[in-house]
Amino acid sequence: IIGKMGMMYNTGRADIIDRAEKREQELKNLESELRAAKDQLDEYLVRELLQRAEGRVIVHTFTDKTVKDMQVLASKLTLANDVLVLFASASEQKVICMHNGSFPVSCGALFKKHLSEYGGRGGGKDSSAQAGFPSGGQMVSFLAYMTEEVKRAME
Repeated sequence: IIGKMGMMYNTGRADIIDRAEKREQELKNLESELRAAKDQLDEYLVRELLQRAEGRVIVHTFTDKTVKDMQVLASKLTLANDVLVLFASASEQKVICMHNGSFPVSCGALFKKHLSEYGGRGGGKDSSAQAGFPSGGQMVSFLAYMTEEVKRAME
């Protein structure tokens, strides 16, 4: 093992620990830079989504975001703004709903009431919910339906 690690780090046995610690620090630095870049991108997306919002409802489908990424972005939007967010992840076939608690809409109750009609599974609480779907078509249909339901509930 030590010989293989020496070849991997291109160093002698005595310097393996130093090289491993150096690589670990480099990795931590890269992770920090990536986190900062993601935060900067999220701030740009928040501004763009707010500009394109129709009233107080923001609906968007992402091709490359995970549910976790969407939740972070939705939290940033709803923390600083009085908006309701409906996001979908095309890559994961999932939908999330989130608001800051000031809307007459229960995300969890709406999801629970209509998910089975679209083959989805999930749930949530008043201010947030998420659901997954077996197909992209079912997810898109559910998102369109939820968009109309939310807008109706807010009238």
